[in-house]
Amino acid sequence: IYHTGEPLLSNTWSILLLVLLAMLSVWLVCVVLKRTSDPNYRLLVKVFYIVSVLFFGYVYLRKMPISYEARHFRIIGLIVIPGTIYWIGQLKLTGRALFTLAWTGIAVSSIIYATKGFIYNKNKSAHGTTGIAQKAIDQRSLDQILALDKKNTNAIFVFVNESLGLEIKHNRVITLEPIGDNLTINLDDYEYDGHAGPLYIILPENYNGPKEKMILKAFPDYKGWYGSMLSDNYVMYQAR
Repeated sequence: IYHTGEPLLSNTWSILLLVLLAMLSVWLVCVVLKRTSDPNYRLLVKVFYIVSVLFFGYVYLRKMPISYEARHFRIIGLIVIPGTIYWIGQLKLTGRALFTLAWTGIAVSSIIYATKGFIYNKNKSAHGTTGIAQKAIDQRSLDQILALDKKNTNAIFVFVNESLGLEIKHNRVITLEPIGDNLTINLDDYEYDGHAGPLYIILPENYNGPKEKMILKAFPDYKGWYGSMLSDNYVMYQAR
């Protein structure tokens, strides 16, 4: 559902795969409930599984702004894992060997993924005063922002990324919600009336056009806007 790069499957096959995985998850929970003997553990699995299904089913049918990220369901997986391991331990040698092989493959894949991410964050991501790897900006742009932060003490920096505000040490920060392609925003949340020192708005270059104009209009008391390219990918608008 969420991925980077080219999709591996078409929409139809993706839906079929999701249905299959959902059926397998229900089957796994049923097996765990059947094979484990501890009544307290079975009650724990039942309560969390049923409550989670009802809760997420309700919020998704209501189209509430909650994504389908795996972390939202992780607690169910963590609870089911002990029962799964207990059940695998009761299988014959062949079943245990297949489980160990699959588990080892997942572990190796996770280690490779974490290692690649660490190397990328260390060598390619931008780093500022916090030491955090900033993926939402490049080093050239971040260096210019930090220089402005040191030069000013009464300025306001505006970002559309939460982590970038952590790099600002001497001035105030406003973090705006990113604008989607549907160009829908809450004007009450976006508009900031008043004037309080120099204003610096840092935006990705792809905000050029309607998104950029919407953000600039959110600060009606600032005039004389001036835009400059921090790098090929990021632009800064400033006004006083």
